Amino acid sequence: MVYMSVLARVMVDNSKNNFLTVAEVSGLLRLSVLTIYKYIKSGMLDAVEFGGHCRISKASLNLFIANLYLVSNN
Repeated sequence: MVYMSVLARVMVDNSKNNFLTVAEVSGLLRLSVLTIYKYIKSGMLDAVEFGGHCRISKASLNLFIANLYLVSNN
């Protein structure tokens, strides 16, 4: 399952850094950076801004993935 492999990659390094860059999330999900920004702008993916740079918490990313997974299986 794609969901489980992405979630496993996100959860592996949870102790070192709780935030990911948009580029890192893009790479994990194999989506474009612009798509990640669209998810943030639409409110589907929560992010915080530090000095003009968006960061996504691993918890927010896990919730985002879980919500998409649940929607697709209904």
